[in-house]
Amino acid sequence: MSGRASLTVAMAVTVASALASAWIAAVAPAATLDVQRAEPIGTVSPRFLSFGIDISQMTERSSGSPFDFDRPGLMKLVAPLAPAYIRFSGTKIDSTYYDPTGTLGDDPPGAYKYVLGRDEWDDALGFSAAAGLDVNVGINAGPGPRNPDYTWNPDNAAELLQRAADDDHPPAVLSFGNEPNITYYGAENPTDYDAADYARDVEDFLDLKASASPGSKFIGPGPFFSTGEERPLFGASFGPDVSEIMPLTGGLYDAVSFHQYPAFGDSAKCLGLTPRLPDDRLSAEFLDRVDGAIAYMRSQRDANAPGKPLWVDEFGNTACGGVVGYSNTFAASFYYLNALGAMAANGVDVASRWTISGPQPYALIDDATLTPRPDYWAALLWHDLMGSTIVQPRVAGGPENLRTFASCTPGAGDSVTTLALNTSSSDPVSLDLAGPGASGARIYEMTGDLGSETVALNGTELTVGGDGNPHELQSSPVSGGSLTLPAASYAFIVEPEAGSFACGGPMVPLRVGVAAPRQTLAGVTRTGSIEAVCTLDDAGRCNLEARITARLARRIGLDRGGEKRVRIARGAVDLDRAGRATGELKLASAARRALLESHWRGRFRTRIVASSSAPDRASGEASTRLRLRR
Repeated sequence: MSGRASLTVAMAVTVASALASAWIAAVAPAATLDVQRAEPIGTVSPRFLSFGIDISQMTERSSGSPFDFDRPGLMKLVAPLAPAYIRFSGTKIDSTYYDPTGTLGDDPPGAYKYVLGRDEWDDALGFSAAAGLDVNVGINAGPGPRNPDYTWNPDNAAELLQRAADDDHPPAVLSFGNEPNITYYGAENPTDYDAADYARDVEDFLDLKASASPGSKFIGPGPFFSTGEERPLFGASFGPDVSEIMPLTGGLYDAVSFHQYPAFGDSAKCLGLTPRLPDDRLSAEFLDRVDGAIAYMRSQRDANAPGKPLWVDEFGNTACGGVVGYSNTFAASFYYLNALGAMAANGVDVASRWTISGPQPYALIDDATLTPRPDYWAALLWHDLMGSTIVQPRVAGGPENLRTFASCTPGAGDSVTTLALNTSSSDPVSLDLAGPGASGARIYEMTGDLGSETVALNGTELTVGGDGNPHELQSSPVSGGSLTLPAASYAFIVEPEAGSFACGGPMVPLRVGVAAPRQTLAGVTRTGSIEAVCTLDDAGRCNLEARITARLARRIGLDRGGEKRVRIARGAVDLDRAGRATGELKLASAARRALLESHWRGRFRTRIVASSSAPDRASGEASTRLRLRR
C-alpha cells in the first residue's frame, strides 16, 4: 500500500471514529450531575466496606487443608482494603467446636460437627492484625454448647475468647449465633426453640462477654433476608421471627445487624428456594431487592433499638456460595455496587461482603489462584474513592437505568466522588457535570463483557502484577465536563474542586429572581397588597420587600424615619423545589393610609427586592422596578 493510500485509510478511520463518538453522544440520553449542591444524608463507618471468611473454610479438612492465611499474595490483596472488619462466622459456626489443645483434628465432641483448631484461630487473628483488620466473630449458639436443660453453656466460647486475648487481638465485634430466624434450618436447633429462649441465651452470653471480652461490640440478631419478607425460606417458620426477637433483645445490641441476599444459588441445600436469579441480572427489580430488607430492619431497629447503628454483617449477590457464570463475573458488580450505595444512603453503617476469598463463586478473590474477580476491583475502587460522609447528588434528566450514589472524597476537602451505574445492556448514557468541579473532574470507568471474569479500567485490563500487588487504579480526565457511559458499565467520577458545602466547601448562594406584573396604584391601595413573581434555583424561601425613595415617601406624607429608602410592603413565598411562585407583599398600614389620604396621582415608582434563604445555602438577592399607574 502506498504512503498516500495509508494516509487516506488512517484519515478515514479517524473520521469514522469521531463520527461514531459523536453519534453515541447524540443518541445517549443526557443527564446533568450537580454535586456542588449535594445534600448530606448521613455518615458511615470508616470500616463500612468490610468482608468475611466463612468458618467452613477454616474447619472442613475433608477437601484439603484449612484456609491458608500465610500466603503473601493474599495479604497483598486484602491489606489495601483496610481498615475494615473481617468476620469469621457463617452457617456452620453453630456446629463448630473450638479446640484449645489443637489435638482433636476432625473429631469434635458431643453434638458438635466441626473443629476449629487453636493454630487455625491463631492464624486468623495474626492475619487480621497484620492486615489492619478488626475481627468480628460469631459465637456458637447451636446444639453443641448446651446444658441438659438446653440452656447455653459458655465454657467453649470462653476458651475461644481467652485465646484471642492471649494473642493480644481480642475481637472488636461479637455476635451470638448465625441467622436465628432460620436456626432450625441452619443451626439445627429444635423447633420449639423460640424468641424467649434466644433472649435468655443472649443474656447468658452477655455475662460471658462482660468478663471475657468487655471491649467488644455486640451486634445482632443477624437474621437472614432475601427481600423484605419475614419468612424467607419456603414461607414457613424456620426459627423465631425477627419481629418476635427484637422486642426482647433490641436494647441489648450495640448495633442492629442483618444478612441479605437477593437470590438463592444452585447448591443442593438451596434447591427449591426462591427468589432465583432473573434472566436480566441488571434489571431494576433484581437490583432493588435489597431495599425491602433495609426498610424492614430499619423499622425493627426504630421500634426496638432507636438510635442504634444498622449493620449488614453478611451479604452477597446470591446465597449458598453463589452461581458460577454470574457471581464471579462483571455482571455481579452491578448488584454489589448498587447494594453498597443503597445501604450507605439508607443508614447502614457497616456492610460486610461474603466472602473475601474462597472457592465459592461469590468470593471477591478466587482462592485457588488468588486472582481478583470483578467485584474485588469494585470493592477496591469504592474503598479508595468513597468517603464516610454520604451525600445525595442532584441529577436532572437521564434515563431510569442511570443510578448514582455519592460521598465526600476521603481526605480531599470539598471534593465529591459520584458512582454512576449504567444498567442498560444496550444504551449508553451521556452525563454533563455542572458546577466548579467539572473542569478538573477525573473518571474511573469500568467496562467488560457481563459474563467475563476480566474487567478494564479506562480501557486497561486490571490484573495482579508480578509482585502480587493489585494493579494501580489510574483515572482519566473528563474532557469538557461531559462524559458518556457505555452500555452496561459503571464509573467513579471524582470532582476535586467541587466546592461542596456538604464536604467542607463554602455555602452556595441560593439564586433568586424577581419580576412584577402590571398593577395599578388604585388596585394596590384597595387590596392592600402588591404582587411579585419570585424564582429560586432550589427549595427555599423568597423574602420580598417593596421600597420607595425618601423623597417619594415625603411627598405622600409618609414618615421616612431618616431612611434613604422606605419599606412600604413585605411578604414571603416558599418553594419546595426549583421554580417560580407568586407572592403577595402586604402594605404596611402607615403606607396604605398615606396613599389613601394623599390621593396621589403622579408617577409612583417602587423597587421590589427579593432575597433568598434556605438551610446550608448562602442568601442571594435580586430586584426589579415597578411603576404603578393610577
